[in-house]
Amino acid sequence: MKKNLFLLPLFLCLQLCAISQSESIASLQDRANKLSKNFMDWLVYEAENVFLYSTYNTYNADLTPIDKKTFLTALSSGKFMPIRLENKSTLSYASIPITDSIDTDVKTTIQARSNLCLKYTKMEGTVLPTFELYDIHGKQYSNESIKGKFVVINCWFVSCVPCVKEIPELNELVKKYKKREDILFLAIGFDGKNEMLDFNKQKKFNYNLIYNAKSYLMDIVGIESYPTHMVIQPDGTIAKIVPGDVKYIM
Repeated sequence: MKKNLFLLPLFLCLQLCAISQSESIASLQDRANKLSKNFMDWLVYEAENVFLYSTYNTYNADLTPIDKKTFLTALSSGKFMPIRLENKSTLSYASIPITDSIDTDVKTTIQARSNLCLKYTKMEGTVLPTFELYDIHGKQYSNESIKGKFVVINCWFVSCVPCVKEIPELNELVKKYKKREDILFLAIGFDGKNEMLDFNKQKKFNYNLIYNAKSYLMDIVGIESYPTHMVIQPDGTIAKIVPGDVKYIM
């Protein structure tokens, strides 16, 4: 009898935990159903809650932990959407099934963003494609010359409005790490040498400016949107690729 009395609180606790998780899963599905029906509602939610290029934990619809690639693959299928788990102490997402009534623009947006993030995630740990390029002062850069350093690469072009807008933040990044001789900042761009020289006279960019690299960025590396940032390890492998947001670089 005493043994049964001892086990009763444990049994009740397990039952309550199961009910709590069930309610949590149900609320996540309800949130996904509501967000999937209106494109503007999704865009607002995404801007405030979904940060695919940050560091986060990932779960499936049953709240079982899964790896990031599995999570992104699910989102890329067009059958799931990322919902932030509000009861977690660290940033976490669950891939929640999408209903048949999802707005087409919501589905397309989730698929496009997830596909790109998955592509860049799969490139992590691979060697940066071979290059041999020059900056506007005539200095040559190659895979061999950057070996042994952490390299922060900005992929950009002069007429790209968001690229130009983030330059002050990038200059602050250079300033922050100016005493670190093991960190190199390269801005690899589309434009010719003269265009970059003229631009740099009007709006100082403190990265080392590499010109005429459109083919390298688009055709060889496979960068799809601009600005995009890459961080390269001292061994020449890609640590991360981040479109746009400066705060996820370092």
